[in-house]
Amino acid sequence: MRAVVVPEPGRIEIKEVPEPSYGEYEALTEILTCSICSGTDTHVIDGTFPVRTFPAILGHESVGRVIACGPKVRHLKPGDLVLRPCAVRPGETLDGYYSMFGGFAEYGVVADARAIIEDTPRGQTPPLPHFATAQQVLPPDFDPDLAGAFITFKETLNFLYRLGVQHGRSLLILGSGTVGLSFIMAAKLIGAHPVIVTGRRSEPLERALAFGADAVINVTTEDTVQAVRAHTDGKGVDFAVEAVGSWDVLQEGIRALTDGGQIGVYGLAPDRVATLDWSGAPRNWALRFLHPREEEVHQQVIDQVRLGLVDLRRLISHTIDLDEILYGFELVRRKQATKVVVRIRR
Repeated sequence: MRAVVVPEPGRIEIKEVPEPSYGEYEALTEILTCSICSGTDTHVIDGTFPVRTFPAILGHESVGRVIACGPKVRHLKPGDLVLRPCAVRPGETLDGYYSMFGGFAEYGVVADARAIIEDTPRGQTPPLPHFATAQQVLPPDFDPDLAGAFITFKETLNFLYRLGVQHGRSLLILGSGTVGLSFIMAAKLIGAHPVIVTGRRSEPLERALAFGADAVINVTTEDTVQAVRAHTDGKGVDFAVEAVGSWDVLQEGIRALTDGGQIGVYGLAPDRVATLDWSGAPRNWALRFLHPREEEVHQQVIDQVRLGLVDLRRLISHTIDLDEILYGFELVRRKQATKVVVRIRR
């Protein structure tokens, strides 16, 4: 089968690799689409992701259709659409290829997490493979092109829930890229107000306003902290989200908090060691590193999409074929795209 491989930092290519095998609690899928993640995927390619094992199969915003099931699978069946299939799971190899989540491939494996949990003796920890709880079933009429945007939106919505964002509380989103736009949609669904977004270029900031931001700050011409206080009656924000992956950006967010405010780190910084100066921070504040539990909001977001409360298509700018993968990453690198959907098969 064909797969997108990072043979070494700085290079990607389409290679022929073996099809994955599947275990007794797993199902094999035909992968239909996988979207480009401007954060994780580019960090992997650049060699700045915390895990650096090469050659590796790329991609984590995938969706596939089940074509075969292991003997102990009970809650998946052929024809089901399932999120996040992977050709090879993190920590494993496929004929010498490591996993950088393995979604850019023609075939992938998903696990029946529910069956594994049901069959695990009481008192023991279920041996769930990586991604198992996030490999969730979609409605049969769900458009596979929306899967990547669906995954991103679930992550951002759950992140805000875990941070504690509530109706009527102020929120600063540090970053105006695709993830920032998804955070705006999620924040407005919750009822946060005002929602303030920072960025460096006018076009993304204009897009942020169109997505529902109450105010935007161009950090190249405005002081972030002063501008935030101007939009919050001098108080600062209750919550902030770092959505870029920069310690410098995080530093600005800390200073923009109100007393008792919290800032959550969503963006993936290349360097895991940093020195933070909180001399300008309020007396009481909290820095939180949170990993989204997207499965907790899966059904909620399905219902919201069906009711028209969430329009995932707004996050998608381009749809391309697998053979155009290099072009897709060029669009992302040049900041000419939001979400790029890669069609692997239909």
